[in-house]
Amino acid sequence: MSDSDKNRFVRRNACPLCQTPVELARLLFHVQQLTEKMPVLLCPTCGLAFKASSPSPDLLAQIYGEHYAHYQPADERTVLRGTYERVQRMGSPRGKKHLDYGCGSGDFVRGARHWGWESYGADPMLPQRLLQRDEKHFFRYSADTEAHLVQGPFDVITLWAVVEHLEHPLAVFRHLVDNLKDGGTILYNVPNAESLAARKHGSRWEMALLLEHTLFFTTKTVDYLAHELGLEIVTQRTCGFPYPLGLVASGQSEEQMEKGSSSAPGYAIPRHSLGIACFKKKCVRFLRRASTWPVLRSMMRMLVDRMGTGDHLFIVMKKSPLHEYVRL
Repeated sequence: MSDSDKNRFVRRNACPLCQTPVELARLLFHVQQLTEKMPVLLCPTCGLAFKASSPSPDLLAQIYGEHYAHYQPADERTVLRGTYERVQRMGSPRGKKHLDYGCGSGDFVRGARHWGWESYGADPMLPQRLLQRDEKHFFRYSADTEAHLVQGPFDVITLWAVVEHLEHPLAVFRHLVDNLKDGGTILYNVPNAESLAARKHGSRWEMALLLEHTLFFTTKTVDYLAHELGLEIVTQRTCGFPYPLGLVASGQSEEQMEKGSSSAPGYAIPRHSLGIACFKKKCVRFLRRASTWPVLRSMMRMLVDRMGTGDHLFIVMKKSPLHEYVRL
């Protein structure tokens, strides 16, 4: 690692999920991270794919600044259109309480509240403006170090685009499970290390190129995590962008990659510098527009799931009344 990046990354000695020594992990591919090519490794014990180093606290503070993409609120129409389907997956809201962990801009909480849920949002780096606007329903909370939540227990806990950011995933999930009612469910999505994008073109996979994304699940990881938590897997399916839409254009220069978060604090790799081909842009725009049409949305989801071409996994886990998780 170059001198300029020594203080920007922290080398890992073990798998972030199961603590298997990093020496036992297998190399999957490399991704450009600032000036370095970062190894992405596969744990033989839990199946987790992870970067050999994670961003330092200083670098994370730079990435998660006030201009970070997930902290930018959307307009009301976009919120309601974009959250409706996910809220419906949570079931009936009558008399139930929901927590969105890693809530970012709070858009999903706003949508859930509109559709009848008593919904709360928690984020370790919650924007101050959101905290000032609604301190009753939003609060700062880091589940890897803090356990009890006075707002709980909850019937449903969601983690949308969160798991790939976690440094201590097992601790986070355990504390969240402690705040989940018996019979309650946890819904989350996570980049899929077994996707075509990851397996065929890992070095160009957009999910892996972002500095703040350091963890990627496989189906083995999903099973391992559920077992450690003592939860039942209710749903597991493929979702996300179908191959090859989750890839960065092959012509992107290393100079562009090295700019990273310093050129756009909201993104580790700024969207405008991804060099995505015009065809891909048109496809993405069409898919996003089509995802607002119920019939096409259902068809697209079915095709992505059946063909296994999506670059994410969607998981639902349930806590049984006789819940007991495994202590390491």
